[in-house]
Amino acid sequence: LFGPRTVRDVFGMVGDGPMAPLRGVEEDKIRVFLQGLQLVDVRTQLFAVDSMREGATDDYALFRDAWMQRRHYQIFGDQVRKGDDSLPGYLRDDEDPAAVSAEALALVPDDAAGLRAKVLGIHARALAATGRYDEAQSVGLDALELAERLDLNELASDAITTLSGLKKTGPKESLRAALADAVARAQETGALDAELRGRFLLGRSYQDWAEFDESERWFRSGIERGLEAGVPWAPYALEARWQLSWVLLVRGDWDEALALCDVRDQTPPPIPRGLLEGLRLTILFARGEDVSAELAALRRFWPREGGIVIHAAAVAIRQAGRRGDPAAVVAAYDDAVLVLTRIWHEWFSARIRLAAVTIGALASGIPAMSAAERAEYLARAEQLHADGRTVLDRYTDPSGFWGPEGRAWVKRLDAEILHLRWLVGTDAPPLGVLVDTWREDAVLFEDFGDVHELARSRATLAAILRASGDLAGARELGDLARETAHRLGAQPL
Repeated sequence: LFGPRTVRDVFGMVGDGPMAPLRGVEEDKIRVFLQGLQLVDVRTQLFAVDSMREGATDDYALFRDAWMQRRHYQIFGDQVRKGDDSLPGYLRDDEDPAAVSAEALALVPDDAAGLRAKVLGIHARALAATGRYDEAQSVGLDALELAERLDLNELASDAITTLSGLKKTGPKESLRAALADAVARAQETGALDAELRGRFLLGRSYQDWAEFDESERWFRSGIERGLEAGVPWAPYALEARWQLSWVLLVRGDWDEALALCDVRDQTPPPIPRGLLEGLRLTILFARGEDVSAELAALRRFWPREGGIVIHAAAVAIRQAGRRGDPAAVVAAYDDAVLVLTRIWHEWFSARIRLAAVTIGALASGIPAMSAAERAEYLARAEQLHADGRTVLDRYTDPSGFWGPEGRAWVKRLDAEILHLRWLVGTDAPPLGVLVDTWREDAVLFEDFGDVHELARSRATLAAILRASGDLAGARELGDLARETAHRLGAQPL
């Protein structure tokens, strides 16, 4: 029932031995079942990681590979086979983790309070992973109260981070206070995994609100803590590095982002390397380089990690648009959606961003298309827009919060379809509506703080104004976009 640990953590467990939850469980059947529950908890936490990543329009990206590579094969090895009836239920993917953890909770003896606190925490994570946020909050609070009462600091820290991850604990200030408390508790007890998780989630909290200075500070602290402990690729140390690289990309600190993504003198596992490589290729492509070979090399990792798909697919879509191949634009989008649907579900949030990027790439090729091709690709773009809107309609978040990045990409989705209709001349919007929509898009990306996407907005709007005869307005916006492009080294822009 212990989470991922390093060798140094094991020595710290000796003094806590008498409090180990399973020591008081004498009945063999109950003990074996509860030992199996730890495997459900591993899978539940991976499910929870995926559900947070589904917010990838805001780039919710919690990446599991460091844990998976270290633990999945240690625990399961080659024994796990789909359809293997010899496996116990708790090892099968079709078992409801919340049902298993609820059954485990019912089996906990009345006199095993420490074990009850542990299983309550697992049950809260299982409920959250299956979308039952209100129940998860209630159970999580029970786990926290019991852990506090028993002075089980590590379990209390875990409960706090679980509750904070629900985004149901109140205003963001309360969430951050809870996470800061979790980090402090983890530091006091030597719970490295809980400390890294708390630092990462604090960074994510600030990132969600585009408060990038504080986000950067907490991500850097997570990276540094992982390095100090000798586990730079451990869960949440890796994620802190990946997300900090993304923050730097968004803010326009591209050279620093490239340095952080450069792991040629290090030995990360393949998936962490692939996550950082996706961001590196995003910058290199934006600077005009042909990254086709590198994208092809990443493709084999797509089925294993959605975070790689999101960024690599966006680059592939835009690269196909740059070379004037609309069929490849659509194929890259379809490929990404197929893979991500298998990993998450059909209406994952990042689909909004991918749809907007795809429509924009199609718009760039309109001048070279025949009338028939224009009609064909406009029809496809309309479907992409409708699909993106479906994602928005289906979007569920326990807090109801849709972050600055999400709002910007929803507006970009609408702006791109209006632009495409205007270029094709079918159901074209009034010029004023088109211009206003792109101005709103620019405002939202400026509020969000995405330097390169803001320049894209201004460049597109400048082209629209120029075509409509507003040369002065076009020149003003074009100059702003050009200044940013020069600073970033974004030659194509």
